[in-house]
Amino acid sequence: MAEVSTFISKPSLRDIKKKLKESDKEFIRSVYKPVKKYKDYLAELTNEGLHVAELNWQIAADSVVIGEKYGLLTSDAFHIATMKQNGIRHIATNDSDFDSVEFLTIWKPQQRIA
Repeated sequence: MAEVSTFISKPSLRDIKKKLKESDKEFIRSVYKPVKKYKDYLAELTNEGLHVAELNWQIAADSVVIGEKYGLLTSDAFHIATMKQNGIRHIATNDSDFDSVEFLTIWKPQQRIA
C-alpha cells in the first residue's frame, strides 16, 4: 500500500486498488520488493528463534473488547489480544497508547540521539 501510494498524488484505498489492477506485472513486482524484503527478514528471524503467533477467531473477538475498553486502534488491540492469549505480559514500546492496559509490563526503549 505504502509503495503504491508513492505513485498516486492523493492516495486512497480505492485509487491504490485501481492502480494495482491497471498496472503491468513489472510495476506490481517493483512495489512488492519491500514486502518481499520484509518477509525474508522475518524468515531469518524465525530461523533464529522468533515465534510468529497465529491469529484466530478468539483473538479477533477479544481484540474488539480490548480495543473498546482501552480506546486502542484495531491493530494495537489485535497485538494486545494476541499477547493475552499467548500469556505474554511484557512489551517493549514507546507507544503511550499501551500505558492504560493494566496487565502489561511496558519497557520503554531509550532513544539515542546521534
